[in-house]
Amino acid sequence: MTGFFVHPWGLLLLAAAPGWYLLSRFADARRAKALRHFPRAVSPQASRWRYLIPAALFLLAVAIAQPVRNGGGNQIHRAPDVVFLLDVSRSMNTRDHEQSRLDLARLAITAIINRAADQRFGLVVFSGNASLECPLTNDYAFLRAQLRAVSRDSVTLGGTSVGDAIRFAARTAFDDASRNARELVLISDGGDPAGTPAKAVAELEKRGIRLVVAGVGDPETKAYVPAAEGDSLPVFYRGHPVVAPLDAEALDNICRAAKNCAYADLASSSLMRVVEDRTALFASTGATGSVTASSLLTLAAAVLLAGDYIRREFA
Repeated sequence: MTGFFVHPWGLLLLAAAPGWYLLSRFADARRAKALRHFPRAVSPQASRWRYLIPAALFLLAVAIAQPVRNGGGNQIHRAPDVVFLLDVSRSMNTRDHEQSRLDLARLAITAIINRAADQRFGLVVFSGNASLECPLTNDYAFLRAQLRAVSRDSVTLGGTSVGDAIRFAARTAFDDASRNARELVLISDGGDPAGTPAKAVAELEKRGIRLVVAGVGDPETKAYVPAAEGDSLPVFYRGHPVVAPLDAEALDNICRAAKNCAYADLASSSLMRVVEDRTALFASTGATGSVTASSLLTLAAAVLLAGDYIRREFA
């Protein structure tokens, strides 16, 4: 478990504590020297009360700096680092309505990025295997460019290996450059009949990564899967055009296997609300610990200052 300060510049106030202590010692020495001219006067005795002001300044400095704890299960601080895990399998080119599923996913991710402020995002795409297209960054222009460029050709294997993609993202997409919370946003139309994506969620739990699952597509679609993005010709299997409806049940099972997972429907624009709500939740939760500690330190400093005032008034 580690700790850090939200506002480390507040510790500069610590420099005032020894200064105040030395000043009080100097004042005591001057007072004692002046009293030598009055033999019958009682010389002041060194008192432990002179430590009150430096101690109060120390507590106030630490309170302003806002100490917070990071580690274990409580590593939440400010807006989370978010990695989008985007399905680019062939079925994502299906046009359930006017736009393809991949285009809808691009629009949803772009909308979230456009509303963010100095929050780090990353991008992993997957089909039969996975590829890190953008490491965590707050360079949104670069992220948008990478997002526009992704396609089925961004990976080397076809299919939909959701479980392997979750493990890949958990192990490679996040870094230790910040103490922020971590969130993985899976955007897919489901699938992975041969894999065990629900078991892959354990990798996220082990690394302290929370999960959001967004389903894209129509579970009752009659649209054919095109051979390529922008192609009007369908894919044929055993002489019949392929239809790939949204497998919402598979995605829901993944979400149920994770703690504190949220499921969103991409078509209803609920993904943006989910991500923003959880970002606000992380930020407020992270601030709670620091505000509580700072409040206690401020109270302790106030008690010391009150004690010094009472000492001066009634001593």
